[in-house]
Amino acid sequence: MSSNPYEPAASFAGRLRSKGIPEGSVAATFRVTQAGIQATPEHGAVQELGLERLRLRRDEGGALIATDPGSKTSVVCDDPEFLRALETVAGNELNEAISRLEGLKVSSRGQHLFGCFLALVFTGLLLWSLPSMFHKAIRTTVAALPTSVDKAIGENVQEAMETGGPVLDDEAIRAPLQTLLDRLTPHAPLEGIEYQFRVVRSDVSNAYALPGGYITIFSGLIEQSATPEQVAGVLAHEIAHVERRHGLHRVAQQAGMMASMALLVGDLSGLEAIAVKVFTMQQGAAYSQEQETEADLEGVRILIDAGINPEGLVQFFELMRAEVGDVPAAMSWVSSHPRFDERIAAIRADLATRALPEQWQPLDLDWEQLKQDLSDQ
Repeated sequence: MSSNPYEPAASFAGRLRSKGIPEGSVAATFRVTQAGIQATPEHGAVQELGLERLRLRRDEGGALIATDPGSKTSVVCDDPEFLRALETVAGNELNEAISRLEGLKVSSRGQHLFGCFLALVFTGLLLWSLPSMFHKAIRTTVAALPTSVDKAIGENVQEAMETGGPVLDDEAIRAPLQTLLDRLTPHAPLEGIEYQFRVVRSDVSNAYALPGGYITIFSGLIEQSATPEQVAGVLAHEIAHVERRHGLHRVAQQAGMMASMALLVGDLSGLEAIAVKVFTMQQGAAYSQEQETEADLEGVRILIDAGINPEGLVQFFELMRAEVGDVPAAMSWVSSHPRFDERIAAIRADLATRALPEQWQPLDLDWEQLKQDLSDQ
């Protein structure tokens, strides 16, 4: 028994998530104290999450996720007594967060997001009865939402998703990629988005972007690209998904089918769970063919405005076609992605209509050095 009746003595099992953990998360035990959450991983140093800035939410399975935004560290626990333990030591702000999780009240920020997503639910319900009107309603509703919605979803999904490999924080690796983003993002017109990225060790030759500008770049993309222009093409494509808010379109569709009742009773944590599920299921088929083509052409526009040769995006698709092949023409309708041949042809047709500069502005990067730095990690 604890000498302090307001300080729980029990420990709880769960997982600890942190950028410093190679695999992204590790099994750990937690103890709630007057100062915060003391997390003891199976391997590694004990970590402290302070109560004064703790953020609470639930994942799709109902487990509690407590995050310290300052250290970017989270604990995940599905023991219901863990929330009770936090409640015994919580101050005003944390008590409000606990009340929201229990459905007792919703903060002004929560009410704002709830109102926004209630509109998304309404448009999602149209999918069942009026499919011809559904997509138009989705576009209209998403266009009216503030970008704070994109950022809230993107942040929550990135915290919840497993990285699939260790995050590489070496500045020698990050700096060249930051240079690429700095060239591209000034030509992305959606206001209120601050792009940030992480590099994950993986053989996957790709990248993805979440709503709000959270970009993940897999090391395989860099290692398999011959020039920085090829990676710039992929990043421009992902930025275009963010700019056109394709992620919110997907969440809106799924919200209408999966969580209308949860939202109607104010369960905002359920909204986050939907977003996590949307962005983790069927990762190879994330967007529709129409959205992929739209992102290709918007990415080309961003590249041209940035003075970067868009031929790099074409070359990337040619590399992918050589590596993984293409969907047979007779079966292209079953794939969410257009065939590489179709994408290359669409880009070349678009370029033929544009006034292109005689000379492109070079990317002042030592690409081979970046690859060497990656191999040294």
